[in-house]
Amino acid sequence: MSSWLPNSVTLLNLFSGFFAILMITEKNLETAAWLIFVSLICDSLDGNIARALKNPNIFGRELDSLADIVSFVVAPSLLAVKSWPTQYVPWTLLAALIYLSAGAYRLARFNVRPPVKAYFEGFPTPAGAVIVAMTVIAYQKNEWPGIVHYIADNGILMVVISVLMVSRIPYPKLSGIKFSKWQFFFYSCVIVFSIVFMKLNLETATCFLFLFFMLVSPIYFLYFPKYADEKEKSRGGLSSSRPSAK
Repeated sequence: MSSWLPNSVTLLNLFSGFFAILMITEKNLETAAWLIFVSLICDSLDGNIARALKNPNIFGRELDSLADIVSFVVAPSLLAVKSWPTQYVPWTLLAALIYLSAGAYRLARFNVRPPVKAYFEGFPTPAGAVIVAMTVIAYQKNEWPGIVHYIADNGILMVVISVLMVSRIPYPKLSGIKFSKWQFFFYSCVIVFSIVFMKLNLETATCFLFLFFMLVSPIYFLYFPKYADEKEKSRGGLSSSRPSAK
């Protein structure tokens, strides 16, 4: 019975992703972007709730990935496609299909590989989805000129995120790392978010925050020995525990 709570939160993730798709079809892209962000919050909570109740299980893990493919793969891909003019097909569709393929592959690989306590192998799909969604809204809110530049920037960004999602580059799990070792990184994130928020708006600040995480956090694992040691120690045996994000 204790599994109903984390599974309910997972379903909230799925519902939020579904409503995001509905908003996209109604051309309400800003609401859709924030619904994707709500899905990220739900996805972060369900695994922590399952572990707190001491009831992580394979069913919850599979349900989580099925919800994620709607919220973090299909929804952001559709959001990007709907923000691009139709005359730039098929190049825009190609970027979306690459993102769809990489997201689905990433989630499938995550489910069949042993989970690691402190880090993800490859860029998590929820973070990638938020970057794609907030980039769309940032361009609209800031009225940055040049539709061709926007398509190129967002299309290239989606391809880069796709490559990172299927890569084996380590990205830290916030629930699995020690603040004392990562405090400089966390403070840097706060500074980046605050500066962009004060200069522009919340959507752009959120986008820059996740971009900073995407570009900078692997450096701690790859180039600083003490973080590499933490990475190696976090490797464990096969577990059926539910992940907090993929």
